[in-house]
Parts: sequence; C-alpha cells; structure tokens
Amino acid sequence: MRVFLAYGSTDLRKSIDGLAAIVQESFGLDPFSSGLFVFCNRAFNKLKILYWNYNGFWLYYRRLERGRFQWPTGGYFKQGAPLAAGWSFTQPTASSSQGQCRFRHLVTSL
Repeated sequence: MRVFLAYGSTDLRKSIDGLAAIVQESFGLDPFSSGLFVFCNRAFNKLKILYWNYNGFWLYYRRLERGRFQWPTGGYFKQGAPLAAGWSFTQPTASSSQGQCRFRHLVTSL
C-alpha cells in the first residue's frame, strides 16, 4: 500500500470532500486509489488519514494530548523521523506549485 504524507500543515477543518479535492486538484493524484493520504495540522498534534475502500472513504483522525508529530516541513523530507520508522523514503515527491503542502510517497508493507 502506498502512503502519501502532505508536507507542511493542512487545514484539518476540511472533511472527506475537502481533503479528496486537495489530493486530486492540487497534487494530481487519485484519491480513489489504494493509497493512504496523511495530513497534519499547523500545531503538528493532529493527523487525518484519507483512505478509499471499495465503495466509500475512511477518514481516520488522531490527536495527541501531549507532544507533537515529527512532520516534514519546507519542501524536504527528514529521513529517519520516528513517525515513519521502518518506511523507505526512496520514491519521488509529487508536489503542487500552488499548494502550501507537498506529498511524499512512502513505500511500506502495510
């Protein structure tokens, strides 16, 4: 399964339709693919994961009570971040010239 991390912060007030629109319009990726699209808020303490399964979307939400996620910012991906331990970061980056965040494709064995 492919996992895509959105660089930087995303407005997590968006729900399924808004996040799917970001995936499709800003980054040219297919939200109906078998990938996981992961978004993080500005404070880096909340995640939303968008996933298409057969005939509908799943939207997973994670909130940390303490601490922050180590999240890629500024157009590069920090290899070896604890959040992505065990994943290979060898795939190319898909990015939007207009968007504030970028997607990083991760190879994982989920």
